[in-house]
Amino acid sequence: MDDKKIIELFFARDERALQEFSAKYGALCRKITRTILGNDLDAEECENDTYLSLWSSIPPARPHRLSAYAAKIARNHALRRLEYMNAQKRRAVLLPTEELAELIGVEEDRSAEELAKLISEFLRGVSDDERRVFVRHYFSLEPLEKISADEGFGVGKIKSMLFRMRQKLRIYLNKEGFQV
Repeated sequence: MDDKKIIELFFARDERALQEFSAKYGALCRKITRTILGNDLDAEECENDTYLSLWSSIPPARPHRLSAYAAKIARNHALRRLEYMNAQKRRAVLLPTEELAELIGVEEDRSAEELAKLISEFLRGVSDDERRVFVRHYFSLEPLEKISADEGFGVGKIKSMLFRMRQKLRIYLNKEGFQV
């Protein structure tokens, strides 16, 4: 079933929307949450929270890309769960996104949506390999070792690639008037 029909089922408050969504995008949500949390039980809980959030937010939201909308919701649930678990253990975990936060620093008068748009435009201008590595590390929060094994690059090459991309991103954002 295509995304528009699934969204229409959500708008009709038809429970088949969740079944169809799960069949089409359940594996994506599981992969995102499992990668971030590293625990099947917590990942399953976050996946269920994602379904509840979708049910609650559609309507009124009408996402243009259901997969991206759901991936962001699943990722946010997993990050909140990770933060909660780490607070309970009283230990800190350095997330890859903190590397980007140091680079970017959010300006008060610029929106997060504008920043996301600029990063998306930047990623359209890099190679497929660079884009895949960047998204897997900074969005999906996959460890460098897993990316290295899957992509066939050494960990050192992945680190160098990400370092160079952060530098290029800084230059790109400055050129676009986003002071970093």
